[in-house]
Amino acid sequence: MDIANSRIAHALATGATSLDLTSLGLTSLGLTSLPDSLCQLTCLQELYASHNQLTALPAGIGQLTSLKNLYVASNLLTALPAGICRLTSLQKLYVNDNILTALPAGIGQLTSLQTLTVSNNQLTALPAGIGQLTSLQTLTVERNQLTALPAGIGQLTSLQHLDASNNQLTALPAGISQLTSLQHLDASNNQLTALPCHSGELCYYTLWV
Repeated sequence: MDIANSRIAHALATGATSLDLTSLGLTSLGLTSLPDSLCQLTCLQELYASHNQLTALPAGIGQLTSLKNLYVASNLLTALPAGICRLTSLQKLYVNDNILTALPAGIGQLTSLQTLTVSNNQLTALPAGIGQLTSLQTLTVERNQLTALPAGIGQLTSLQHLDASNNQLTALPAGISQLTSLQHLDASNNQLTALPCHSGELCYYTLWV
């Protein structure tokens, strides 16, 4: 925390708040939290804070409206603040290898999101709003406790890569046949007994079940 405070305080003191700082690296520093002052860096586009011991993200993170890439993998996060859904410029979100039990209901507001990686958490379901992420190209949800994928997943017409392996899925939604951009689908190591009846219409480069 002291290291994070020091780096951010230096940025603020040198006038980087609204002018210069677009990327901040706080990876592997043993941090247990991020200071609220982080949310003053309104021009920040990239935040790297993976491989720490973070248990939460600042509630005001939604103020970082210029943020495009957020890496907070390999921490101890149990939830994401609702404010994260205000990051409408966000393109990449990596929150894999945490202990999340749910994603924010408003995640569909992240309309610029292209990559969402939430593997190796404790998710039992994905919010219905995930179907609103029409820019999404990569969705990685493997190694959770998902029993189903939302019906709205068929609306992800830009999706190219879907990894839902190592969950507890018993079926894939019929809407998956609408993913005409899909190139790779991995649903291996689940409890599937059948594929959607129209899955043959898809031209997967790779299909693992």
